[in-house]
This record gives sequence, C-alpha cells and structure tokens, in this order.
Amino acid sequence: MGFCNYSTNYAEGNFLISIDRQYVRFRFKISLHIDDVEVLNTIKSNLNVGTVTLESSRNRCSYIIQNYEEIKNVICPIFNAFPLHTSKRLDFENFSQAIFIKDNKKLSNTDISKITGSALYFQVAQKNTSQESLNAITTFLTGLSNNVLQNSKILPLNVINTMNVRTDVVSLVVNSVDSLYYYLLPLLDTSKIVALLLKIKGYYYLPEGKTLFLDISDILNKRYSTNTTKKISEIIDNIFKRSQIIFEKDPPFDVKSNIPHSDNVRKFSIQNRADNPKVVYIYTNKGMVEGSPFVSYSSAHKALGLNPSSNTCNRYIDTGRLYKNNFIFSSKPIDSASRD
Repeated sequence: MGFCNYSTNYAEGNFLISIDRQYVRFRFKISLHIDDVEVLNTIKSNLNVGTVTLESSRNRCSYIIQNYEEIKNVICPIFNAFPLHTSKRLDFENFSQAIFIKDNKKLSNTDISKITGSALYFQVAQKNTSQESLNAITTFLTGLSNNVLQNSKILPLNVINTMNVRTDVVSLVVNSVDSLYYYLLPLLDTSKIVALLLKIKGYYYLPEGKTLFLDISDILNKRYSTNTTKKISEIIDNIFKRSQIIFEKDPPFDVKSNIPHSDNVRKFSIQNRADNPKVVYIYTNKGMVEGSPFVSYSSAHKALGLNPSSNTCNRYIDTGRLYKNNFIFSSKPIDSASRD
C-alpha cells in the first residue's frame, strides 16, 4: 500500500465529470510534463488499469482511466484509504459522492443537478432521525426567496436533498451562487462570506481580489494541517483586514441590478477583452520560461504540460503567488528582485 500512498501525491486537479444528456461520464486523469512519462508508466503498471497517452505538441503526457468500474473499484478506494490534504480532498469527496449517486440508481434530472453543483455551496447535514426537522429546515430555506425584490431576475432558492444510505446522513444543499448571496448571506458571518463577496461583486477578477481568494482557499483547505490555532487566527485576521481595503473600492459587478452572476461575468469579460490581451510571462527562480511571453493562456498551459483549457493562468496571473512552488505568472515583464 506504500505505492498507493505515493501515487496520491499526483492527484492534482484530475477528478473529472462530464454530462451528455442523461449520461454521466467519469474520468480520472494525471497530466505531467512529457519528460516525466515514466512516472505515469509506473503508476499504470502498479494499478494495472488505464492508459498512458503522449501529446508531444503540448509537451504533455497523461494517465487516464475512463472505465466507470475501474474508477469505482480501484481509484476511489485508494483516496479513501489515503485522504488528500488540500482542496483536492473536497474535489474527491464531491467526485466520490457523484459516483455514489450514479451507482445506486438510474439518474434523474435532480441527480444530474446534484452531480453538477457549484463549488460554492451551503450544506446542512444530519442523521436521518427526524424528518420533521429536515422538512422544517427546507421550508425555512425556500421561504427566504420571499425576501428578494419584486421583478428580480434572480431565481427562487432551491434546496437539493441527498441521502448517504451507508451513513444514514441526509444533506440539504444550496449550490447557486445567486441564492447564496441574495438569500443566505445576510444570515451568515464567516470567512467563507469574504470569498463569496469577492466572487459575487467581481473583485475576484482583479489581481488583488484573486490573491486574497487564493489565501482564503489556503486557510480553508489546510484546516486538516498541523497549524496552531494562534497562527490560523492571525491569518484570518489578516484576510479580513485586506478584504475591508478591497471592499472600499467600487465593485466591478453591480449586484444591485439583481441579474444572475453568470451575466455579470460575461459582461465583465467582454468589456475587458480588448483592454487586457492575454499575454503571459512565466518565470521560475532561474528566469523566464522558454517561449515566454505567450500570446494566450492556452499556449502558456501547453508549455507547462497542462490542459489548454486549464484555469491555472486565470487563477494565478498577476497575484505574485507561486504555482506548484515554482512558477510565477505575470501579464508584464518582471525583474529578478520582484520575483524573490
């Protein structure tokens, strides 16, 4: 089992689900630079499932498992036995829950909705011992839709109900970013609210907002680590102070217009497309990566052996944050002193 523990170190961003009408396809994928293809061959040899593919034009190689039974019976048990300790732990939990939903019954429209839920969500989970209590919570949550302004385009709050028959736990989930902001936000007060505000008001799409969002992700995802309570408290205090400075600026999105978040994102993207061409400089501590500057995010991703449609550049560019403790992304040239 030592190899299984080792192999979980390569689980970066690779639990994938696609929907084709009512058919759900699952895929487990590990992508590395083409020079590391023997690592993937070793994993394939030990697990005895999947295939290794080469994409020379993208300097990338991938280990892929698309067979549902192999994912369920080989991959899921590994990550259950050797849990991840970053945001990928949450990714796997969602992936595993989708496997569980598919494995237990024919998929309905509600099941499809559960599987494709948003990354931001509100959840109440408890043992299935009091149906009256669960019904009361559901009624309270759906009743919050009555608080929205008249003639608003925001859809009513929808509560998704799921049950894990193995643990006898029922989960009530709200996964619409609009519902979280317009209906639930006034009732809550946690660090996750800052992340939600960064998203819903558009600050996330600014460099300083993106950096703060990454810091929030770090502190939330490292709740399983050995950080002391005092250190975590200091980090959270710093996050709130920085958030207040950012929130003093005019928000890129007008949430008072009561239009869906996706429409605001689309408008912002169109307005800034011409003003901000997607030129990408990538640096390491040794200097600029060969091929820089790249004329698009996709070409930058290819140079690093990533999927061209990856969100890596968008997530890290101009934040000053290291990707994989090695790469810095910038829209402008930066000198060595700024990188240190």
